Amino acid sequence: MPAFTESEFKATMKDPMVDVTAAPGDVVNIWPYVSGLATELGLPALVLKKELVEQVYRSGNGVHDHVLLPTERRNRFVVIVVDRSRAIVAGHHILDLNREYGLK
Repeated sequence: MPAFTESEFKATMKDPMVDVTAAPGDVVNIWPYVSGLATELGLPALVLKKELVEQVYRSGNGVHDHVLLPTERRNRFVVIVVDRSRAIVAGHHILDLNREYGLK
């Protein structure tokens, strides 16, 4: 599956984006998708091996989950976008907060 463009990714964000990391409820198994792209996405092997998730945010309309996976760079995440209405992984996006918000 191709990566979301910036505009496609932002279209899956509906305010308020709610942190549901502690209690996500029903979830879609993202790991087969992630394992297929791990090398291409530059994910550390430990993320896949231990199924490490940094945060999970749900869109305000409840349609999409954004599952943030850590990378080796600070403030850079691979975001797996889950379409909850269809119970599928819709795609992914590289979120670089350093670039997006001028963080260091």
